Amino acid sequence: MLNTIVIHSLAAYSFLYLALKQLYRALRWTLRCHFLSTAHLPVT
Repeated sequence: MLNTIVIHSLAAYSFLYLALKQLYRALRWTLRCHFLSTAHLPVT
């Protein structure tokens, strides 16, 4: 019983981690393109 709960929570956490990583990558690309398109802002 406890084993299946641990396995399911691990799968859920890994799925959430991958989704957050993809979201962060997309957000970073969007911000970089936005800052590159506006030339008056300094690019860090």
